[in-house]
Parts: sequence; structure tokens; C-alpha cells
Amino acid sequence: MENTNYRSLQCNSLGQILKTKGISHSKKRKEELVNLCESAEALKLPPIDINDDFEASTSRRTVRGKTYPNPRDCTQLNWTQNLRTMPSIDAFDVAAYLQNCCGWTSARLERRKSDNSYKLHCSGHIHGVVMALLGDGLCYIKGKCVPETKQSSSPYCPWILVENTGHIISAECTCVAGDGSCKHVVALLFGLADHVVSMEDRTVIGVTDAESYWNKPRKVSRPVAAHDLDIRSDMKIPDKPRPSEESGYLPLKPTSLDQKAIEKSIFKVLKDSQTPAVALYTLSDSEDSETDVAMLVEDTPLNIIELLAKHGQENLRIDDTYIHKVEELTRGQSANLMWNYQRKGRLTASNFYSAFHYRGNSTDNYIVKSILGKYQFTSKSVEYGKAQEPVASRKYIDYMSSRHTSFQCSETGILVYKDFPYFAASPDGITECKCCGRGLLEIKCPFSLQHEISQVAMSKNSSCILVDGKYELKKNLSSPYYVQMVGQMAIGHFSFCDFVLYTQKDIYVERIQYSSADWELLSDNLKRFYTHYVLPNIV
Repeated sequence: MENTNYRSLQCNSLGQILKTKGISHSKKRKEELVNLCESAEALKLPPIDINDDFEASTSRRTVRGKTYPNPRDCTQLNWTQNLRTMPSIDAFDVAAYLQNCCGWTSARLERRKSDNSYKLHCSGHIHGVVMALLGDGLCYIKGKCVPETKQSSSPYCPWILVENTGHIISAECTCVAGDGSCKHVVALLFGLADHVVSMEDRTVIGVTDAESYWNKPRKVSRPVAAHDLDIRSDMKIPDKPRPSEESGYLPLKPTSLDQKAIEKSIFKVLKDSQTPAVALYTLSDSEDSETDVAMLVEDTPLNIIELLAKHGQENLRIDDTYIHKVEELTRGQSANLMWNYQRKGRLTASNFYSAFHYRGNSTDNYIVKSILGKYQFTSKSVEYGKAQEPVASRKYIDYMSSRHTSFQCSETGILVYKDFPYFAASPDGITECKCCGRGLLEIKCPFSLQHEISQVAMSKNSSCILVDGKYELKKNLSSPYYVQMVGQMAIGHFSFCDFVLYTQKDIYVERIQYSSADWELLSDNLKRFYTHYVLPNIV
């Protein structure tokens, strides 16, 4: 499938190719740039349209026919750190915005404290919050959000447009998603709702209620070695000289408690706090449990790499219990550490098309590197798709609920193929209704076509074809979307999958039926690919 010889190009040329497709490429070596270009070609990522971003941003700032200046760079707005006159944004306003504009479900709202956006708010990533009154009963509020991982990088700048009543009209952010549904905007909203509560509590505000400033300043810190940490409660007290390692000094008070009892108590606290650590999912805190840290791996469903190391290729077998446990523990997909752990080493349905059409000879190709987690591929298209998926899912559920009896759609984790455990799939949901039974959901949110109506978007998509005056999905192995869904249905043993293409204008829904003939041809080629290219890198 490598139509372009990217290795013959200079780094600058590779960077320009990636830039046109909205893929981050700073500080990448040539090998990484080549891999990114090959992945972008395999995914058929189209160039991004900057004009579309401008139009979308303008639309978010237009209320009742009047367009307000962009809060990012407008110097004429009267920004103030005093939030005393800030609209009273309460939890109901935030919940309404999350459900109507971000696609949050009631279940996700109930689990908000385990959401990354809420954690960003609680850990003080939001700072520098200011506001500007616009007149017409409107107000801008913006802040800065320290990145979750690379905290030394430039902060993201989320802003919201809100009415004096507290109703949130729109929002935007400088991150890749940018459209107001990202975790940075949501973190700002959670923070604002908390701040409103604090303004109403005079004991929190302090001596005077004349002014009210953001009360969660971000502490900027630099990493230091553990032995250089200064943990004195009072910095005025001189630091005592530290005992030498040869002195045998143990800075712990002796205890009569059993060591395992202490470990179990700590593990229980960690589990109750919903810490996303893989090992903690398997810990047992029952009275008769003899769980030891060294035994955690045995209680956790091993990923395919560790299964191969333990059982070997010839004796590798999995049962329904393993499949069910993996699916259950990997719900939440990319936000779940277990999801990433179980994907590693497996050929997933999202890579089926690339693997099926691969014509190279290298056992270290970009598909294998992606399977083994050697590099993370991201782009504006990918990040936009992740951010918009909850919105699309909500609209899909509304659409189907009016057409089917007792329709439901639930989240799912990784589905592992029992016949060939090297294959897996992560559909966007499992659907069920009284009239059709159970099926799958696969959502696509094309970034470059987000402002088109769905039929126009499909007319510009190579996976679609015109049939009787209307565009629909191609039902053959030349379509990446179709290949992915056939794989998902085969792995999960489903007879149909609903294909959803979502744009800012509308959604397109088409039911795709399972084809055993297509799966037979597809799976034979995929097994050869895995055996020839992936296994040599594992065993």
C-alpha cells in the first residue's frame, strides 16, 4: 500500500505533508516522520481546510445575528480577574451543556468524578481565569489549562460564551478538538460551577465580598530527584543533617500490624478512589484473600504478548470467561489503561484494512509498530473524532429511539476473537431493541468534512458510492469502513452493525449486514499478515 517512497524525502518535506493533514510532527526523527506519513496514507487522511475552522469559530461567536470578537486575540475586550459579576453558572447549566453540546450521557454525568476533565479541574490545571462583559446580556469567560502530560508545554486556552442567566451558549479551545467539547473546556466549566458556590459561601471568599478572584492558582513545579525533596512543614526550621546509609537508621516507627494487612488496606483505598492502574482492577480485599503483589499478573487477563510467552503459540487457547473479563475491564476505551494494555500485540479491526492491503516486505513496518505500541499516531482528525464521538452517539440514540422499540445502546470494551486470539475489535457500542435484537455501532466523524451535510461528505469519501441517486457505504473490501465493521461483527458474533457518519449538520445511519464470504477472504489474509509480520517481533 506504500504508494509513495517517503524514505527518499527530506525531513522538511515529510513535515509539510504531515502539517497539511493536521498531524503533530515536532521533534520527530526521520523514521518517526516516515511512519506517520505511511499511517496517514493508509488511513487516507485528507488535507485539512483552515477556512472551515474559521467559519466554525465565527458561528460559535454569533448570537442573534451579531458576531462578537474572538476572545483569543482581541485586545479591545475589557478583561478582568475580578469574577464578582460573573454569571451564576450552576451544576444544572454545566450538565445541560454537557448533554446537549458534548454528548454526555446520564451515566457519564454520574461518573464525572472519574472523568479526565473533572480530574483536571480538581488537580488545579485550570488557572488564569478572567471574564469580559459584552453587553446584550452576554459574557466571555476564559482561562488556561496546563496540559495533562507535557506540563511544561504551552497551556491550552479554553473559553466560553455565556448568558447572564448562566446558560452556556458555546465554547472553544486551542487544542486539536477545539469545538468546545474537549476535556479542557469541561474542566473550566466544572471549575466555574465550583467557584460560583464558593462566592455564595462568604466564609470561602474571605474578609470582603467586594471582589472575587479565581481561588485555585496553578502551582508551577519542576521535577526533582526524590532525595532532593524538601518536605519540611515549616521552612524556617533548619534542615537536619540526613543519616548516612551506613548508619542503619530506619526512619519508620515499628508496628505490630501484619505487612499483608497493611498492603491490602492501601490497595482498598486505591481501588475505591478509582485509580486507573491496571493492577488494581484485580486486587481482592476480602478477609480470606492472600493476594500478594507478586501474584497480580496471574489474576489479570494477560495480553496476547504475555499469553504467548506463558503458553507458546501451539498451546494458546482462551475461553469465554477470559473474553468476558477483557471486555468488561476495557470499557472506556482509550481513557482506560487496561484497554491500551490489552490492545498491545493484537491486530485490531481498525488496522484490518491496512494489513489486508499491505504489499511491503518489512517485518518492522508501520502497521506492526502500531500494533506493538512502538509509536502513538495522532492527528487533528483522530482527536476530533474522539471528541465528537459522544455527541454523535447521543444523536444516533435519539434517531434510533424514535424508529425502534425499546432501543438501547451501551458502551463496550475490547472484543477478543476466540478462534484466533490475536484479533480484537473495539466497536463504539452494542445496540439492542425488541424489533431487531443485538448489533454493533461504528461512528465516523470526518474532521475535514465536519461542516458539510452527510450526503455531501459521503460524496467526497472514497469509502462511499452513489446508488440510485443516494450515497451509501461500499460493501466490498476496498472500503476501510466496511472492512472494519465486517471484522467487528465476526469477532463479536453479531449479524449487523450500524454505520454512522456524523457532521455538524446531520447524521447518516446505515445498517451493514455481516458477510461470511467477505470475512473468510479477509481473515485468511489477516492471519498470514500476523504470522509473517507480527509474530516474529513477539516470539
